[in-house]
Amino acid sequence: MYYVVQLKTSIGNLLKVIIEENANDAALAKEIKDLLDEEAVNATLVDSYLERKKTTDETLKKSWQHLGFTFFHILKRFLDLDSALDPKDFQKTEDAKQAWAFFEGNTLSVEVIKDNEIQKVHFRIRKKDLLRNEVKEKLKWSVDRSSPSNKIRDFIDWSKDIRRDINYQAWVRSHKLAAFFIARRFCVTCVLCLPCRVFWNRAIIFLTLVINIFMLSTWNAPCPQHYGTRANATCASPEPKTPHGILWSRDNGPYEVTIYVLGGIHNILSFCLMISFFLSNRLRLPDWNNTKAWFSKNFLGIEILNALKQRVSKLEIQVFSLKTLYYVAYLIFSILGTVFYGYFFCFHLIHIAVKNQLLIRVISSVTLNGRSLLWVCVLAIIFIYIYAVIGFAFFRGHFNEEKGQFCESLGQCFVSTMRYGLMENLHKPLIPPSWVTFEDYAIKLLWDLTFWVIVTTIGLRIVFGMIVDAFVALRNKKWQADFDMANICFICGRTNYDFERFGKGFRRHVKNEHNMWSYLFFFIHLDETNETQYTAIEFHVAKLMQNEAYEFFPVNRALSLDNKKDAYDSKLDNLVLQVDQLVKRQKEEDAQKRRQEEKMKQREWEEKHRADSAHTPALTVKSSTSGEDTAF
Repeated sequence: MYYVVQLKTSIGNLLKVIIEENANDAALAKEIKDLLDEEAVNATLVDSYLERKKTTDETLKKSWQHLGFTFFHILKRFLDLDSALDPKDFQKTEDAKQAWAFFEGNTLSVEVIKDNEIQKVHFRIRKKDLLRNEVKEKLKWSVDRSSPSNKIRDFIDWSKDIRRDINYQAWVRSHKLAAFFIARRFCVTCVLCLPCRVFWNRAIIFLTLVINIFMLSTWNAPCPQHYGTRANATCASPEPKTPHGILWSRDNGPYEVTIYVLGGIHNILSFCLMISFFLSNRLRLPDWNNTKAWFSKNFLGIEILNALKQRVSKLEIQVFSLKTLYYVAYLIFSILGTVFYGYFFCFHLIHIAVKNQLLIRVISSVTLNGRSLLWVCVLAIIFIYIYAVIGFAFFRGHFNEEKGQFCESLGQCFVSTMRYGLMENLHKPLIPPSWVTFEDYAIKLLWDLTFWVIVTTIGLRIVFGMIVDAFVALRNKKWQADFDMANICFICGRTNYDFERFGKGFRRHVKNEHNMWSYLFFFIHLDETNETQYTAIEFHVAKLMQNEAYEFFPVNRALSLDNKKDAYDSKLDNLVLQVDQLVKRQKEEDAQKRRQEEKMKQREWEEKHRADSAHTPALTVKSSTSGEDTAF
């Protein structure tokens, strides 16, 4: 049976190679389609699907499955060649419907350029469940959309990293324990089933809200005996105490038990969330050469030209990155919240911003120019320190310790200057004492004004301006990406107007014809397929990708536009030809009419000349030689 399957598969591969190209208007492919029996091809793929379900041998099951996909792709090619064929004609039985649903759900198609002809390739999807949603979102919003060529080039770079990530996900999920944290699906209801990472995130956010609402509704300040007799009375204790519950007293136990139970569940979910993050992202130690080059360039101003810099993956996460430290701190704060009566659970509410794109952009507006903001803040601190030194030397008497204005040492003066200078300006809180002279007051006025101009006005507005500019830049980038996704095809770069006018609609085009994810899975298909089993088009694309040449992308071209526009152009050419013929005929008729008019004028002139000649008397001249008369 195995050899029979292999023989049928070889026959199917041969047919695919013969009929796959569109050269010479696909005349050979159409001729073969007319000769072959489509029902026999359909029966072969249905039998392959049924045999695949029956057999228990994994090797034979893969062979049957490969045979079914081969003949299914042949039928898809027939449907492309002949628009009169209807896929429903091949799904008359229940088994045929199931077979078509299976193969259709695991098949995609792409359009590529070969020999200046647009070719359509059907292929089997591999590892489609391993593409993470966060990776797709990151690619959509981060890819370079400045031009069609830059878009394709950056997409190829992204695809390399995504394919490595998919292979890594497949390796991780091959281990049962690791698959539990990232691959298993939790069914909340009979309808709603969530992947593990999504479940951990949503569950922990919900539990964090529950714990904080519980704390918000039950906490009250503790009261020593001299503040009142009620154990749960509201008071202002000067010492930090553990909270008492309104509903229950801590001495009775229910509050402590409740916070420990909820905190314990929170600890488990935080641990699962951290493990799923570590397993989903292949963490890497920082490269020493790259780190040394970065440190030398940014802090020492020396650029190391001969540094062996490795290509940094677009999906790479370092072990000591902020994102890694965030998830570690998330677990630590969860444990501390359980131990210290829930105080640390308020920090976990920040996790809501991690999964919200709008809030991420707001945070990015600060971190985008983080280095520039840091240096501006350093410069502001230097100016504040200079003013603190001047205040310590000349205006120490203006600080009033009773109002919290300490300046007994330079450190105290620096802290007070920073606190009151940034929040209230120095001229308001630092009131001159009664013994100050006018000269001292004028010098103090100069000190206040220069601090207000340099630090408060210019410095703070520079910081706010940098944050606002970064937010505007991010907003414009998002608007550009939204506009590009809604109006321009990612692959060919044509606008939606072209497909609405000539094709079958822009949405259908970007979903079925030029789907960017289809091209990604086509690259995975090339990686997973043995080179000896490549078709001519697949070999052509694989060879170009090895040479980092991407001419196979149908930039500014689409099969639906070529077919429709060719028909439109032919009609337009015929119309132009007819107009030219009409113009030529009109010109000939005008020329014939002018010739007739010229003939009429010539005839009228001749008749008039003859009439004039008839009324004129003839002149007689006598010849001197012959003596005969000659009339003129």
